[in-house]
Amino acid sequence: AIVAQCKTADDIYKLLSNSHDAIVIELQGRDYLFDKPVVVNRDVRFTSNSKNTIHLASSITLTSLFVLAGKSNLSINNLHLSVQALKAKSFVATDISGGSEHYNFQMKNVSAEDFVSCQYIFYAAKSTLADSITM
Repeated sequence: AIVAQCKTADDIYKLLSNSHDAIVIELQGRDYLFDKPVVVNRDVRFTSNSKNTIHLASSITLTSLFVLAGKSNLSINNLHLSVQALKAKSFVATDISGGSEHYNFQMKNVSAEDFVSCQYIFYAAKSTLADSITM
């Protein structure tokens, strides 16, 4: 897997658009401002060694922050998050535009506070198949 440090949301978008390999994204910043969903279509793991709170925000209202597209594996591990400024219906959701693809989703050792605008932490469309969901 490729291991990369990302300090901004733009770093994350660029990394995911330029590679098709498995990726470990180490969040190095404190504030991430998103203007579109983060589409996960392969094995992607978000993690951090920092004990500081990482603030996730969006400049517009998103359907979800993370979208699980076909045959994806998303792991969110070892993070302390604040999502007060995140405007999204769901924190993580499956892609509703594709077919019935399999996916895996895991959140481990994550604390998240201030879920003000998210209706769902995880939303799965009827047409998708989870191999595993671990929270």
